[in-house]
Order: sequence, then C-alpha cells, then structure tokens
Amino acid sequence: MIILDEVNTEIAADGAALSSIVRLIKSEQPFGSWPGDLLAILSAALAETGNAAERRKAASLRRHLFRGAFIPADVADVSRYPDVPGRARRSERVRADLAGIVAYGCAARLSVSS
Repeated sequence: MIILDEVNTEIAADGAALSSIVRLIKSEQPFGSWPGDLLAILSAALAETGNAAERRKAASLRRHLFRGAFIPADVADVSRYPDVPGRARRSERVRADLAGIVAYGCAARLSVSS
C-alpha cells in the first residue's frame, strides 16, 4: 500500500498547488511576491510545449488569464526555473483546471513587483 499512499500524497500536492495559485490570483498578489515553486508551475502550465493538444490548452489558458495583454517574463519564460519533480504533473493540473476556476482576464491585472 506504500504505492497507493505515495499516489494519494502526490494527488493532494497537485490539488494544493492549484488551490494556492487560485488563492494568489483571486487575492491579486503581484507575481513578484509568489513563491518560486508556484510561479514555476504556472509558467510551465502556460508554456506552449509538448504535443498539439497540450500546446492548444496552454494557449487557451494564456488567453483566458491575460486576454492578450503582456505576460511578464517571470511568468512567460519557463526556462527561468529548474525542472523539479512533480512540476510537470502539477502544471498539467493547472493547465486543465485553472481557467474553469478564475475569471477571464484576472491575471492581466497582476503586476510583477512585490
């Protein structure tokens, strides 16, 4: 059952990352004040990499969050962050669920400075 416990722990961590990102966006926290791991997860979710379906999802999420407005480099450039275990999976969860939770254009209001 160790494997099941590990899977459940990872699923909970994915959900916690999504919840934290939602909380930061809804409370309009500047990107500069975000914890680095959450900024890396959001950046990876917005990166138009991978297969065609994932690129379309990322582009759709970018439009939903930023409405075509300038996306700060700290958010747009995933290469700024080291690849850490779990980031890819957590970013997929954010890419899949975030637009259904937050308002259209909500991230366009967030500044870079903390």
